Amino acid sequence: MRFFGFLGSVEFCLLVALAAATPAAAQWSHFDSNTGVGGAVPDQKDAVFYRSFAKPMRGQIQKVPEAGTWLFETDKRTKIAYPRVVHLLHNQPVNKVNEALAAIHGRMIRLALENDRLVGGYREPGSTNFQRTVKVTYFSPRYLSIVELGAESSQGSGTSIFARGITVDIERGAISSVEACGPDSKRPTFSFGSLLAMCTEAALAPFLDLWKTHAEFLEVEVPKDSVPRGLQDCWGRSLAYFEHASFALYLTKAGLAVHNVGYVSNSETQCIDDDRNPFNPVIIPYRELEPFMQPGLLHDELLK
Repeated sequence: MRFFGFLGSVEFCLLVALAAATPAAAQWSHFDSNTGVGGAVPDQKDAVFYRSFAKPMRGQIQKVPEAGTWLFETDKRTKIAYPRVVHLLHNQPVNKVNEALAAIHGRMIRLALENDRLVGGYREPGSTNFQRTVKVTYFSPRYLSIVELGAESSQGSGTSIFARGITVDIERGAISSVEACGPDSKRPTFSFGSLLAMCTEAALAPFLDLWKTHAEFLEVEVPKDSVPRGLQDCWGRSLAYFEHASFALYLTKAGLAVHNVGYVSNSETQCIDDDRNPFNPVIIPYRELEPFMQPGLLHDELLK
C-alpha cells in the first residue's frame, strides 16, 4: 500500500509517457493499467491535473447505513466517473480519501488522453477509452473499494479490455491495487496493499489453487442455460487462461474479488467487462483467505 501525500513531499513516478523524470526508488512500484491504476501510485500531480482539466458533474448521493454516503463524480469531457465520499458515519474527515480519489480520477483521464495520442484521429478527449461501468464494491468507515470495467482502442484494429480494482484507506488516503513485489519481480507474483504479499512461487501457488477451486465450483453450480444472453461463451472459460494469472483484486462484502483479465480471444472480451458474467470475478471468502493475509487493520476488519 502506498500513501497519498497532500504536500507532495515524496514524488512518485507517473507513466513514462506523462512524466519528464522518474525517481529511481519508485521505478519498481508499478501497477498494470489493465488491472490497476497504471504506472506508480497516483499522487498530487494527478489530483492537480484533474482539477485543472475536468468539468465535473455530481450524481445522486448513495447511502450505506453502516459507513456513510458517497456519490459518483463524472468528468463531462471524457465521461469517466469515479466516486467521492460525502460523509462518514462517525463524522471522520473525508479530505484525504477524496484527494486520493481525485488523483485516481486524474490518472484514469490521463491514461485515456495518452491512449488518444497513441491511437490518433480522435477529436473528443478520451474517445478511445470506453468505461463500461464503475462500481463501489466495498464501503466501510475505513476502506473503499472500486472496480472499473471497460475497453480502450489500441493501435491498429485491436481493443484492450480492462478490469481495474482499486482500494483506498479512507483515514490515510493510501491507494492499493495489484502491484509488483519489487524491482525484479514479475507477474504472476504480486502484492496487494497491506493485505497480501504473494512474492514467491511457493507463496503464490496455494493462492492460485484456492482461486481455481472457487472458479471450478462456479462452473458446476451455474447451469449453462442460466447464463445471460451474450455471455454463453464465458461458461467453461473461467480457467481457460488460468496460467496467465492476470487479474485485478478488490474487496466485496462477501470476500476478495479475483477478476480474471487473462482472456485473449476477441469473442471473449465480454467475459471481462460485462458485470452480468456469473463466472468473473471469483469471490474468495475472507475466512478462507485468512492464511494468506498479513496482520493489520484491514486483516482485522475483514475477519471481524
